[in-house]
Amino acid sequence: MVVIGILGHGEFPEGLLSAAELICGKQEKLFTAGLHPGDSPEAYAERVKTNIEKYGPDAEVLLLADLKGGTPGNIAAMMLSDSVACLTGANLPMLLHILLSRESASLSDLVSEALKAGLEGLTDLGAELRELK
Repeated sequence: MVVIGILGHGEFPEGLLSAAELICGKQEKLFTAGLHPGDSPEAYAERVKTNIEKYGPDAEVLLLADLKGGTPGNIAAMMLSDSVACLTGANLPMLLHILLSRESASLSDLVSEALKAGLEGLTDLGAELRELK
C-alpha cells in the first residue's frame, strides 16, 4: 500500500484528511504535515523526512502538497526519489481517488490517476447546469 503524506499551509492537511475520512473512513499509512507560523523550512523538512522514514526504506510514498511553489511543495520536491512522488494542488477528489486505489495501484499509476481525478473535480457547475437545460 502506498503511503500518503499531505503537506500544506496551516491546518489545510488536517482539514483535507478530515473531509476524506468522513467519506472513506479512518485511514492508515498516512501522515499530515502543516506548516505553521514560526516553523523554519529546515525544521519542516526534517518533520516531513522523519514521517517518510518511519515507513521504512522500501515504502512507496505519495506526497500531496497544497500549492506549487509554496514551502510545503518545495520541501516535497526535495524529497523526490524513485520511491517518493509528489503532486501539488491537492484537492479532495484527488485524495479520495488515492485512498480508494492505493492498495492495488503502483505509485506511478496512482500519480497519473490522481492527477486526472483532481482535474476532473474542477468544474464550472453553473455552465454544466445551463448545458442541461
